Amino acid sequence: MKIDPESFEEWMANPLTEALMQTCARWEQQAKTLWVNASWGAGQTDAVTLARLREQARTLERIRNISPEEIEEATE
Repeated sequence: MKIDPESFEEWMANPLTEALMQTCARWEQQAKTLWVNASWGAGQTDAVTLARLREQARTLERIRNISPEEIEEATE
């Protein structure tokens, strides 16, 4: 799928898209906070729990920073 850069910018500027990206940013920060609280605050050593929180934060960050080129590659 070819993504027109101008259309992508318009989509990113859409209020609904902006709200979605803000939500992703909040969820990303929550996952990071939970990771710190679990590992540092509670001494959590469960690798699965910590990995899940880390990957959740990374995935949300990737969504927020996605480029038109990445969408094109993923939809080929």
